[in-house]
Amino acid sequence: MLGDVGFIKNSSRKVQESSVENDLLEYKWKKMPFLDTHSNRDIEAALGWSKGTLDIIIKAIRLKLSRFHVWDLGGIGSEDLIPYLEAASYFLRGVKVKTATESCNEVSKKSFSYSTKVSFIDDLANLNSLFSDAFFVVDASLCCERWNSFLPQDKMVLNNVNENLKTIHSVGKILSYWRRNGQKKNWVVIGGGVTSDITSFAASIAKIDVTIVPTTLLAMVDASVGGKCGVNFFPYGKNLIGSFYPAKQIIICKSWLETLSQREFYSGLTECLKHAFLMSSWEGIKKVSDWGVSCRVNDDKLFYKLVLFKQEVVKNDFFEQDKRVILNLGHTLGHAIETFLHQDHLEQISHGQAVAIGMVFSLVASFREGLMTCKVFDSLIRFIFSSRILQERTKIKKIFNKNIEDKSFWSVIFLLMRSDKKQVFENVNDKVSWVLLENIGQCFQEKDYKYKLDFETSYTYWLETLNILDQCG
Repeated sequence: MLGDVGFIKNSSRKVQESSVENDLLEYKWKKMPFLDTHSNRDIEAALGWSKGTLDIIIKAIRLKLSRFHVWDLGGIGSEDLIPYLEAASYFLRGVKVKTATESCNEVSKKSFSYSTKVSFIDDLANLNSLFSDAFFVVDASLCCERWNSFLPQDKMVLNNVNENLKTIHSVGKILSYWRRNGQKKNWVVIGGGVTSDITSFAASIAKIDVTIVPTTLLAMVDASVGGKCGVNFFPYGKNLIGSFYPAKQIIICKSWLETLSQREFYSGLTECLKHAFLMSSWEGIKKVSDWGVSCRVNDDKLFYKLVLFKQEVVKNDFFEQDKRVILNLGHTLGHAIETFLHQDHLEQISHGQAVAIGMVFSLVASFREGLMTCKVFDSLIRFIFSSRILQERTKIKKIFNKNIEDKSFWSVIFLLMRSDKKQVFENVNDKVSWVLLENIGQCFQEKDYKYKLDFETSYTYWLETLNILDQCG
């Protein structure tokens, strides 16, 4: 039982200290030798990249450069620039560069604006007729008796779709298959978030229009909307190579949800609840939480609102320079947890489970930092647990295979968060940026919606987060 006394009692308002964040950190590149490794050269050939592009990206990842670092290419001769510019286009979805002849410029953000059309349909019967002469990429799990009649016969099928498939190798395979099979000018991807991520990234490299037909709740409400696509590069982190590339259209049909496992449903429900927190309706939050009890999305109007909420945020800040940052609520810690589990080859929890833990932490921090009242905090925590999105939480300690209350564990997680592509640091003692809430529909807005917490403070909040998870176990 949650009890009537609330999860945390006392809080005192803290004022976020003033700091000047250097938005023009620079890394001066020198011409580097490219190793003749068959693996990298084969991948570059499949992607259509110049020799050395992947070497440069890998070096930038290992250097832990952030998206805020400007790449100074002034020391690279014009005859050698192409792989550096290509790498800058795809590292962390595009970073700013300076060359000997051109001032600061974001190479990947010149050509696209967000104009994706989102359509909601009730029947899959006419899905095939919507597309003619298209290249289809389909999640193999959909090739079953229930869905076969709605899928095209001519298609590329992706097997074993999970986070381990989100690699640059998979993107190369999609592009190679496409070239061998007619290089059609329109792409259609049918599947969940991983399928749409890697296929959309491949389409961005080929500069081909892509239509996304999301088949999971997570993909419908979050992953397919917004134009972010890319791949992981473990053990360093998630989504480190990619693009901002908007789909031409997204076609959403709730019928796909009929065969979702409970695990997949609750993973997507986390993103639904996150969007509801960022909107301004307690009634909407309760309804979304109730979906977890019935394991059904039974309010079409609210469901559409959740999708279109993200669509509107993205439309106004496509390249995540300002308010779009709020959509990362819970993801700072969530992505670090996912990366940690991949590094240690441990059993995975779902993306939604990881983000839900991150949301609890963010609420604890919001309350402890004096941004949120006890009443709001208590209510939101209760909705998280009543939604059942943390139903696997009793497995967490066993999965991590170590004492997650220890400061040594948090130091590893803190380092992973500091390495996140959205973080920027000028010294080793710096802090981690968080999206925190003041109320429903109201994030902490100063400093581009980023609230800084140091190691010791965040460790204290981590222990309180674990205590809350235990209380509700």
